[in-house]
Amino acid sequence: MMEKNKQFAFRVHPSIHILGELTMSLAFWLMIFCISFMVYLLLDLLWLRYVAGSFYQQQLDFLLAPQPRMTPALLFYVLFVLGNLVFVTKPVLTTPSLSEFLFRGCLYGLVTYGTYDLTNYSTVEGWPVVVTVLDLAWGVGISLLVSGAGYYTGVYLPYVT
Repeated sequence: MMEKNKQFAFRVHPSIHILGELTMSLAFWLMIFCISFMVYLLLDLLWLRYVAGSFYQQQLDFLLAPQPRMTPALLFYVLFVLGNLVFVTKPVLTTPSLSEFLFRGCLYGLVTYGTYDLTNYSTVEGWPVVVTVLDLAWGVGISLLVSGAGYYTGVYLPYVT
């Protein structure tokens, strides 16, 4: 079973497994969180600024505030990365599997972005379905990227520290 996982570069540092449990220090998890957070923030800012910003402006102009409220935005980023760490990164570090990684990463992005977009689509008059579809795709993609950053940080961090 482990040989199959090695071909996908899914591996776990030997010090991570003790009696089958993931036992690392708070500093280990904080480092994974911080790197995942930076990756998420950078990618989402690039997405909003250069890729989809004008699309959202065009589609949602009737709803957008003149300036985004940064406190709720940062709170969402923290919660997204924390959830990703708990529901994707930690389980995949414990039992490395490419299929588990893809399943958990995609599902987490679909659920988190789907909650927002499908609620808006069902309750906000004039909410464009194209925004929902694009956001769901972005949610799945960015979740996979953040999950990958967290996973590889967890795998290679023990070699650095």
